[in-house]
Amino acid sequence: MDLISEYQLERIEIERLEQMIRLFLSKRGVRTTLISMEKIIETKLYEQDSEAYHVDRAVQNDDAHHETCLSDGLDIWMHDEIEHVGGECSRLYDLLHVGCGHLFQWAASIDSGLAFYGDQAWKMASTLYLKAPEADIQRVWAYEREAAQIAVGNLKHILDSSSQSQSFRENVARMFNDYATTDLEYITAYYRTGKVTSIFENWCKNSPTIPPIITNFPIKPVRRSNRCVALLSRRD
Repeated sequence: MDLISEYQLERIEIERLEQMIRLFLSKRGVRTTLISMEKIIETKLYEQDSEAYHVDRAVQNDDAHHETCLSDGLDIWMHDEIEHVGGECSRLYDLLHVGCGHLFQWAASIDSGLAFYGDQAWKMASTLYLKAPEADIQRVWAYEREAAQIAVGNLKHILDSSSQSQSFRENVARMFNDYATTDLEYITAYYRTGKVTSIFENWCKNSPTIPPIITNFPIKPVRRSNRCVALLSRRD
């Protein structure tokens, strides 16, 4: 699925926005790096041979289902091979979803007012919920939905302070909204069944607007001793 054409975006503007997001995160102490996911495995970036590690490797045996993004709570690593990520919009989604969404949960305190924050949010991030009880799946849904709301709020802040055209800002916000909605359904369906499908197979076009959470609270990014469960997505 060509999201750039679908949402009438420009590659050069996507690249500009990605740089703005990286700067936004850098100012908050978060480092973002493009790296080969295979290199991450070879250099044993994982510090714990957890169950999630082995399951992730097994899932990755499907050539169309790639790890695309990882974090330890301070660093964010994104796959450097754009064809494996699913294109520029998918890489942008990873950066927003993990960096501007989940990382704010992991780095927030109780004073943030978030439902998921700090150590308890990190526990969600580093637990694999494959075929977990439905109550746990519903909790994952709430955790992922909150991350999407935070990312929407941060994206709005970044776009409002940019010089990009109004049409681009509206279109990229709509693309992210649809991507976040689609990804939420994809994640919960995968955890329930273990079935791998293309994320674009059931694309939620023109999905209801995700209400933003405004991040007017301080965050303190912390490097954890393990890694989050890799962001997995079949994007073909």
